[in-house]
Amino acid sequence: MSSDSPAPLPADPGPGIPSSADPAASAAPDWVPPPEELLTYNAKLGLVLFAVYTSLYASFVLVSAFWVDWMGVLWGGVPASVWTGFGLIAFAVFLAVLYGVMARDELQGERGEA
Repeated sequence: MSSDSPAPLPADPGPGIPSSADPAASAAPDWVPPPEELLTYNAKLGLVLFAVYTSLYASFVLVSAFWVDWMGVLWGGVPASVWTGFGLIAFAVFLAVLYGVMARDELQGERGEA
């Protein structure tokens, strides 16, 4: 074997991995893309939640920039800026869970399927 030739591929690459000689490997997959209306709903939902979070974050930035004294007020010994920062993080997690609950992965409800 010359040094510039590639090594031969194994006949069986392993479980779940089709070999290049397998005729089923060239067949169309079972996966079917979701309907366009499902993508539109999930995209709109994501954009609305993103807009809600962006507006809340923009208000945090504006308060931090123009009302610096207020952000220095201590609440329980901790500055308000720290509390509001943690609040933003918690709200982002809440919105992520909300999106996970509200986003559709199929259109069963709209089509009347069980």
